[in-house]
Amino acid sequence: MIRLHRTLTPALVAVVAAALSFAAVNASAQVVIASPPGIERPPFQFDQETNDFLDEVQIGCINYLVNEVDPVTLMAYDRTGLPVISVAGVGFQLTALCIADARGWLPQGTAAARAFVIVNALKSNPENRERGLFYHYLDPGTAGRSQAGYEDLVSTVDTALLFAGLLTASSYFGGPVAAIADELVLEADWQSFVLNDPSYGNVNGFISLGWEDPGPGQPWEAGLLPFAWADAGDEQRLTTFVARLPKDPAHRVAPEVYYSMRRTLGTIPDGTRVVWFPWSGALFTAFFSHCWMDYASRGPDNPARFGIENRPAPPPESTRQPARSAGHRPQHLGPERQRRRDGLPRAGRLPDAQPAAARHARRRPPHAPARGRLGRRHARAVLRGQHDHVRAATRG
Repeated sequence: MIRLHRTLTPALVAVVAAALSFAAVNASAQVVIASPPGIERPPFQFDQETNDFLDEVQIGCINYLVNEVDPVTLMAYDRTGLPVISVAGVGFQLTALCIADARGWLPQGTAAARAFVIVNALKSNPENRERGLFYHYLDPGTAGRSQAGYEDLVSTVDTALLFAGLLTASSYFGGPVAAIADELVLEADWQSFVLNDPSYGNVNGFISLGWEDPGPGQPWEAGLLPFAWADAGDEQRLTTFVARLPKDPAHRVAPEVYYSMRRTLGTIPDGTRVVWFPWSGALFTAFFSHCWMDYASRGPDNPARFGIENRPAPPPESTRQPARSAGHRPQHLGPERQRRRDGLPRAGRLPDAQPAAARHARRRPPHAPARGRLGRRHARAVLRGQHDHVRAATRG
């Protein structure tokens, strides 16, 4: 078993959980989303005690992604109690390997070698993807399709999270890792996953959540799920951004899709106007893009600058309505499965901050716990509370 060790190597790569509070101003039917004046921007400065605590949490998370892996493909398990790989988790794993290498927490060359094994396993089994996008769950030993997950479908958001990790590893390691990672990202045909039929109503023209095999004799398009990434949350923004990357222009999603997503306005108890998206409610989905994209430095989000008609309000009918009218029931709507789909721990259980120290059946990996747009002081308090709770439980 590899244990991460600490050295005096400078932190060349840092993961900053920056929680942004957005203010929305409605002027001339256009919504401009900008942070209030005086909001702190990363990189943040912490005292030594906090830095030591954050290092401990990071090392614990990376320990999971280094140790809880298949011995052949080296991909991290979605959870220790189930023999299955989530491609989203692999995206976080590849990013974590860059951090571990930069901080000197792995022996020199180890992270690059592991990243190569992972990307090569993904590339070598074409059964794990459809038109360049990946199935949500893979077999640990073969990197092929798996029936062990709660769904067997090509997932657009989980592919986007994988691609974010591939891009990070490509940029950091270069060489053979970059050659394979770039090929996987550039060959994807995202345009095939755009809903393109007026019967889809207000989600027509946006990227479908996924694709299921429609069965013999059915057209490929019949497998697209009838709901789409149509709101400007982090899942939707990251997915739509990545969908602009293919080498073939015909495989790219039109740039207008990004700024055509709904920016729905709401009001929190103190009266502040905020932008939210009425799909999941899972707080952990509010940090995806900030792991890889520096939105804090991009300035106001103003679709009107690009000539896009803004859509500040939700449509009269739910985006789930086409699924209900078609008699389609997503496989993850059971109470416990919905919790897992939303990234929450199993009922009554908190994730382990030091996953290599003890094994718990069906434990969630560290990228899965619920997180949200909390102020950094509150986020730090929540993180410390979870950490102390788990430490006390494992010691008891």
